[in-house]
Amino acid sequence: MYNNNNINRYNFIARYINQNNHIYKNLYPIMSKNKFAHRILILGSTIVWKFKDKYIVHDPIGNIIRDNLQAGDIFYDIGAYIGIYSIYASRKFKNMKVFSFEPNPKTYDILTKNIKALGLKNVKCFQLAVDSDNKDREFLISSIDACSTFYNDKNMNHWGTETGKVIVKCDTLNNIIKQNKMLIPTVVKIDVEGNECEVIKGATELLKHKPKLFIEIHKEEYRKWLIEYLVPLGYNYKSMDKQMVFISKEG
Repeated sequence: MYNNNNINRYNFIARYINQNNHIYKNLYPIMSKNKFAHRILILGSTIVWKFKDKYIVHDPIGNIIRDNLQAGDIFYDIGAYIGIYSIYASRKFKNMKVFSFEPNPKTYDILTKNIKALGLKNVKCFQLAVDSDNKDREFLISSIDACSTFYNDKNMNHWGTETGKVIVKCDTLNNIIKQNKMLIPTVVKIDVEGNECEVIKGATELLKHKPKLFIEIHKEEYRKWLIEYLVPLGYNYKSMDKQMVFISKEG
């Protein structure tokens, strides 16, 4: 659980690493903007990452995912960005199958370069947006790559300014799994800058299998919708700031 005690622990770890970063400088390189600017570090069971010259603690949903992954899981990383969670999962458990989905052409290119540079054979990448149908959509590129989105909405929890637009391919999880004959995931992370409800709408067949769901929330009304939609399907939930965890009532 990501509580105040854990926050203090992670901040202590981050301070320690920054004071001793010469020890860790070659661990888990991850490219960002075509330079090796990000580095993931797995210290015990804690995920931290380096940006420029500082190690910082990763966001809560990352640590929640970490605590719920286990050997043999099939992990879908929806909104994979440059591959932080995908790389962690694939390196932590060699027998884990990881499927990464990222629509932004720029960050998808970095994602695939990271996977190739690290020699990860258990990760498969898809350049598309997971959505509620298969119609192409206009995607807004943000000055902060991780915050690119379909929505120009000032009330949504994301940052950056629009720098361009691109048409991206979209499809539902129902179609993606069927057409590619993919393994059914046991764990799904969804961080899609406001499109989280659309991802769920297109996953009706998948939800029958009750995978664990880790969802970042970008509007409070989406939190309410997800609860009303998923709880009748047999899910319990925990709600933590911008994050929600849905786990089957059966286990």
